[in-house]
Amino acid sequence: MKLKNTILYLAALSLFSCEMKDEIFNKNEISGDVGYLNLAVSAQNKVTKAATDNGESPNSPVSAENFNVEISTSEGVYKKFDSYSELPETIELPVGSYTVKAHTPGEVQPQMSEPYYNGETKLSITKDTTAAKVICTMQNTKIKLIYGPTFATTFSSWTITVSDGSENILTFTQDDLNPDAIYWLIADEVFGITVHIDATLPNNGGKVSEDRIITKPDDAESNFWAGSDALTITMEPGEPSDPENPTGVTIDVKVEVSFTDSEVTEEIPVEDGNGEEGGETTDPDEGEGEDTTDPGEGDEPTITFPQNNYTLPDDNEKPADAVITASAGIKSVVVKITPGNQSFEDALAVVPNAGETVEDKAKLDLIAGVELVDNTLLPQIITMVIPIDIPNLSSNPVSTNYKFPVGSFFSTLADLGQTGVDGKPSSHNFEITVEDMNGRTTSGVLKVSVK
Repeated sequence: MKLKNTILYLAALSLFSCEMKDEIFNKNEISGDVGYLNLAVSAQNKVTKAATDNGESPNSPVSAENFNVEISTSEGVYKKFDSYSELPETIELPVGSYTVKAHTPGEVQPQMSEPYYNGETKLSITKDTTAAKVICTMQNTKIKLIYGPTFATTFSSWTITVSDGSENILTFTQDDLNPDAIYWLIADEVFGITVHIDATLPNNGGKVSEDRIITKPDDAESNFWAGSDALTITMEPGEPSDPENPTGVTIDVKVEVSFTDSEVTEEIPVEDGNGEEGGETTDPDEGEGEDTTDPGEGDEPTITFPQNNYTLPDDNEKPADAVITASAGIKSVVVKITPGNQSFEDALAVVPNAGETVEDKAKLDLIAGVELVDNTLLPQIITMVIPIDIPNLSSNPVSTNYKFPVGSFFSTLADLGQTGVDGKPSSHNFEITVEDMNGRTTSGVLKVSVK
């Protein structure tokens, strides 16, 4: 009980301190002096293929003339312009600190028919003239689905979904054989985009069901998909992978992509749901009689979330276990939590105090990152502060799978209040990194927002 009382005290003290600092230092006040702002707004044109003309004119510039512009203080919007073209050459402003935002008219939606740009910059106005520039970047990801010439004659009906792990799922069916490009607001820190295909054959009504996982190549600047990335996904019927398969048909999926960090469009390999490259025909007699697989190598480690983003209390009852697998054996699992409000940060900061040594404190510091393998101290202590059960993960014997119960935190997170306040992140971020016995690693992030 003493620990819980300490948490509530620290949270209340933190909120009280922030309010008192604003009153004492009067940080939101701007002086009566004025200065002038020369503002330029432009749209980042690194990947124009993703941004304009459905890729037909990759060199077309992106105009910011109709972008909305807002100039705000810490108190809220101070000046607003319906379009950048309405801005005067110089804008008179009281001396002080401002945030300038520019964006495509309206608000970004989960799925749009056009790209959405947004950008902001912080600046200080003095009694002189200040020049500033807002560079807007594309917030959504372009997805273009193309059917090969024989796809519609091979299958009588189909449903194709494109998912990033959130509830914002793209769906394509036989009702539109030439779907327009969709500008998709992909979730944060998505490592793999999943394409699921259910198709029906016209004659015998046989079913074909396949999955593909689209990840960035190793030489990409970031492992995560982001706004401005552009994917063209082509569907083709494939040759039978198994002569005894009654449907006799597979599906080839080709993906061409251009990234935020490159203007080059390239075709990238696509893995099936088992981590193998999809769309290939396998000769059943090839390699018969010899095993070329290292039995100790296994598949690369994986981290799977039911979805990447949760909002409380709406998603309070949804499953949220992080499922970790490593067929070669789990060597390390590190969990790092970035709190989205001061109350949760204070709660997590209390936990290491229960450690008697520096080594013990490190085993309890979830903000810095905690190794779970052979860490029996964390499951024992964490329940004193947050009522959750973290399963022990032992290296003897070596485990090949493990579940970290993020959903067990939900009740406490809801009680600790809204995220994204007082300069904190908009969500509580649970970052998990797994390493297998062959030294291969993978990471994933699950985000929990509280309204």
